[in-house]
Amino acid sequence: MRHIIEFYDILIEAYNENKPISYDNRVHCSKTETSLELTLQRLRKALNWVESEEPAKELMLVVSYDSEGKNNISIPSSIERELVYNIEHAIHHMAIIRIAIEKEFPDLKLHKNFGIAYSTIRYRDDLCAH
Repeated sequence: MRHIIEFYDILIEAYNENKPISYDNRVHCSKTETSLELTLQRLRKALNWVESEEPAKELMLVVSYDSEGKNNISIPSSIERELVYNIEHAIHHMAIIRIAIEKEFPDLKLHKNFGIAYSTIRYRDDLCAH
């Protein structure tokens, strides 16, 4: 959950401070891994921000795909595109969380769609696909 939350924090900070988004450069708050209260507080902050209907503005995403992180690429983006990315990123990590929970806590039942991409849910529920 810490990792998911950090990506939202980065987006919010970049948006609010008019600076480039860099998911590569983030603070790892290990307390979020152990404090449910802090985790919920950070999730509420992200949710409140997403629901605040901030006005659209141009964003810049900075990424590096070399092993040393030296060759940055700047890519124009938008709040909508970054929210889509963060949703997909969160679902991907929730799938990993699901695997861990099912292995370590088999009696704990998650919602059938937890960690499943929306396109997979639609495909799975499409009677024509079977």
